[in-house]
Amino acid sequence: LGVILSATLLNGGGGPSGGSRPRVGARARALFGAVRALPVATPTRETLAPSVELPPRPAEVHEPAKPAVPSTRHGALDEDDVIIEISGRRYNVTAYARSHPGGASILRKFRGRDATEAFLRAHHSKQAHRLLRGFLITDPSDETRQAAAAAAAATDDADDALAIEGVGTLGKLFTHEDRSNVHKLLGVFVLAHFGARYAALLLAPHAPTGGLAAAPALGFACLAAHGALSASALKFAVPRERVVGKPMIWSEFRAHNIIFGLRSAVCSAACLGAMVAGTAAARQAAVLVCAAAVLASLRAADVATARLRVDSSESTTATMPYPPTWPAARVRRFKSFYAYSQYMATLGCLACTNPAYALIIMLPIQLASLLMTLVRKGLLSSAGYHVLYAGSLGLPYVVGMRHMLAHGSPDVMAMLPVAAAMLALRRRGTSKYALWGPAVGGRVLLGDALLTTPDKWLALAARA
Repeated sequence: LGVILSATLLNGGGGPSGGSRPRVGARARALFGAVRALPVATPTRETLAPSVELPPRPAEVHEPAKPAVPSTRHGALDEDDVIIEISGRRYNVTAYARSHPGGASILRKFRGRDATEAFLRAHHSKQAHRLLRGFLITDPSDETRQAAAAAAAATDDADDALAIEGVGTLGKLFTHEDRSNVHKLLGVFVLAHFGARYAALLLAPHAPTGGLAAAPALGFACLAAHGALSASALKFAVPRERVVGKPMIWSEFRAHNIIFGLRSAVCSAACLGAMVAGTAAARQAAVLVCAAAVLASLRAADVATARLRVDSSESTTATMPYPPTWPAARVRRFKSFYAYSQYMATLGCLACTNPAYALIIMLPIQLASLLMTLVRKGLLSSAGYHVLYAGSLGLPYVVGMRHMLAHGSPDVMAMLPVAAAMLALRRRGTSKYALWGPAVGGRVLLGDALLTTPDKWLALAARA
């Protein structure tokens, strides 16, 4: 999985960071030269296109007539419409605002203003260029714009006629927001790290901790890289509101993603530290750290939601967009699996037994951001997102089953009914704090009883 997704990041066409950008075609330059040379004449009923209707000639009035209101294919504009200007043309993007991958706020920011520089800097795809032309305003006060729009629609070089150039896969991934590419380099390393740990857990009988027990210093360094990847996501500008129609990153989701990613890194490091120390006191301290991390993450997520959620009827998981062609039964199955896996992930962090458990459940958390980025850049479909994300959620269950069969550890299997009971109570209206408060207290009191302790995992690794 790490190799495949790393290849997705590294392969592709040229772009602003990976090669020269395509040049505007000669036909497009000739077209624009001809359009710019057109004289600006006052439009008449005879010169305007037949589809443009002018208001009737006003009768004799004492006050000047109001200027004609521009119209689009959908009728007259009103005061709340989001009108932007790009390359000398005006576009009504009101209907598209909430579906814009960058969020509606960035379009509203340029309402009534020239957005050419920002649009060019984003290096939009050819699909975006074609979509933009659908929002072009037909303005009877400017015949030149009409002539240019008609000419652009009639030529194969319409994308070049907008003076906007498409970019390749690398151009979409390596953008100006991460000029140092630190976030992306961390992402490639983290994907490779996940691949190596999962391979060890599933294929190597001598590595029940995924190799963490064999080289704890390297393990701590790798966990730090995971934490740095989550924190570095703050450097990117994301929309405050959720984008309609496709799974893409927005502010609340990013905050939750960072919070739960850091929770997993902290819990894995605490468990690994207890394994290195090898004392009962260290194990109890690790349990307390994991318990505090679980409660703190729940509270931090609530604070983030209170500050960032725009629509109170939404949630980060339950209202996630799905492909419109999917049947309702399939969507319900995916939603149920997502919700159930959230409880399993928290229990995995709270268990504080094998340091690999808290690490491997971080894969879907950090992979989700990459998949949403690929959706936003047009490199992955909504269906592809849900299939890959659900697959990453299923891998920890496979590890748990293998540990039960190969090492006799029932830890993950014991969590399955607990997570199911907690989810059922939550759906009946029980507060999550009423659920997790007793669970956290019970784990602290349980101590080393029942569960496979870190020193036992260390002994298994040494014996293997």
